[in-house]
Amino acid sequence: MRSIDIHAHLMPQCLWRTVATGSDWYGTRYEPGDGLGFTVTQGKRSRIATPKVRFTPEERLEDMDAQGVDVQVVSIHMPLVSYHLEPAEGRRLARDVNDEIAAMTRQWPGRFAGLATLPAQDVGAAIDELERAVHVLGLKGAELDTAVNGDNWDEPRFLPLFKAAEAMGAVLFFHPQPQHNFLLQRTERYGLANSLGVIVEDTLIVAILIFGGILDACPDLKVCIAHGGGVACFGMGRLGVDRVVLGSDWPFVRWEPSPVAWVQGLQSLSREVKDGILWQNVTTLLGL
Repeated sequence: MRSIDIHAHLMPQCLWRTVATGSDWYGTRYEPGDGLGFTVTQGKRSRIATPKVRFTPEERLEDMDAQGVDVQVVSIHMPLVSYHLEPAEGRRLARDVNDEIAAMTRQWPGRFAGLATLPAQDVGAAIDELERAVHVLGLKGAELDTAVNGDNWDEPRFLPLFKAAEAMGAVLFFHPQPQHNFLLQRTERYGLANSLGVIVEDTLIVAILIFGGILDACPDLKVCIAHGGGVACFGMGRLGVDRVVLGSDWPFVRWEPSPVAWVQGLQSLSREVKDGILWQNVTTLLGL
């Protein structure tokens, strides 16, 4: 049985090479501390949760084999999207990351596909980089935060980006900030910002895309939501099982058993449905 994981993150090697010299990578620095330390961006500390974030592509492939994952769709670790940067610097960051992801897909075309990161703080630059990512680099779309510097995606200035993605057939993969979302205004305890906050953010972005008229204006737009939670359950119940895909949040979730084995072990699902979730639905979505 084939398996494709659409939710697999990258902290790029260009970042690790830069911070190893003591320098900042587009304003992100490494800070030693408990465990594996932290990355710090805009004064916000993100704990390095696992040594896997430093894996080379070769080490990543070994881990994929151990997890029973045939293909990863690679996208940037969300705290690094850096929409706060000046547009020119944000564009340089996006190009560096997207070039690295594209290099992985070229060297191992049967094991990796990629989603771009975009300088969404400048819609024109974001459209240009999406066009380069899709038409030049061969990436399948882009990963986006659920907001841009506090603005929601239903702001009129973002509509040309959605129109461009629709015209290209590019997938837009929305992913909340796992450690820096609005739930932290209430509490930093119990890991709720990740376990609950991201699911609430997912629900909000779905509502914004619907009620903001984006899906009406772009009826052929391809959208995927990370950390499906209740959204995924709704999708299976109301939209159909052909709208659900496998996403492990590699390397930040410790799966026991592996994500593939977990799906395979669900006795409530037929083999046909499992095949859809594990590889067929995402193959259709991304045109793999």
